[in-house]
Amino acid sequence: MAVNKITLPEIMCHAIGDMARVKIEEMRRYSHNMEQFLQNERAGIEGRIKQALENSSASARDEISEFYSYRAWQLGETFPELLRESIFVALYFLLESELNSVCRLFQIHGPLKLELEDIAGNGIFRAKAYLEKVAHVDFPDTHPSWSDILNFNRVRNVIVHAQGNLRDANKKLLNYVSQNKNIDTDQHDNIRLTRAFVEGALKSVEVFFLELSRILKQEHSRTTWNAV
Repeated sequence: MAVNKITLPEIMCHAIGDMARVKIEEMRRYSHNMEQFLQNERAGIEGRIKQALENSSASARDEISEFYSYRAWQLGETFPELLRESIFVALYFLLESELNSVCRLFQIHGPLKLELEDIAGNGIFRAKAYLEKVAHVDFPDTHPSWSDILNFNRVRNVIVHAQGNLRDANKKLLNYVSQNKNIDTDQHDNIRLTRAFVEGALKSVEVFFLELSRILKQEHSRTTWNAV
């Protein structure tokens, strides 16, 4: 059966990739600046520890070392972990929000019989179903970036719903974590995202939106050509 294919205006096809890239670049800059800030703060604390120990009596050194060491540990471990998790979760929210926006652009430029909220499911999977089944977009689910995103979905869920603990995680997530050198785990089976993981996630989501934008531009060009 023939499908009445809806395409977005060319400028919007470009904007989808451009807007995502701008927002992701802002996250990338924020991540870099905050990582550098924490590194500098830790180096400063370590310098103060050394100076305080050199100028203190033997009886006071244990107390000084304990006080400053805890602060150094926060700056080197706890704060970077919180930073990376927050950036990663914000990135996933951006991914979901931008996909929903693309769906609503098709609703506006329809006519389409269904709205996004009429589709079963939620999040990125509902948006994918809408774009494929309602807007008839050649969704890039065979692209490597989408495979990354499916794994990001599992990581995001365990962070948001289980505070990053893997005790009850499914096999797919456990396999992904065990094979990913950029995700660490501690003695309590909590995941620890590395800086490299966050940088890789930013890149993968950026590449995905550029690929989606490319497909939409291609479909627009093909429809315009066929209409001539």
